[in-house]
Amino acid sequence: MMVMVVVVVMVVVEVVVIVVMVAVAVVMVMLMVVVVVVVVVKCSIPD
Repeated sequence: MMVMVVVVVMVVVEVVVIVVMVAVAVVMVMLMVVVVVVVVVKCSIPD
């Protein structure tokens, strides 16, 4: 019985870690896109 509990907990932890990593990756990509857009807009305005 304990073995099953340990396996379930390990699987849940792995899933949570993967979800967190994906969320962080998505946020980083969004931040990069925002930075690129801001830089492009700032470079475009003087011209």
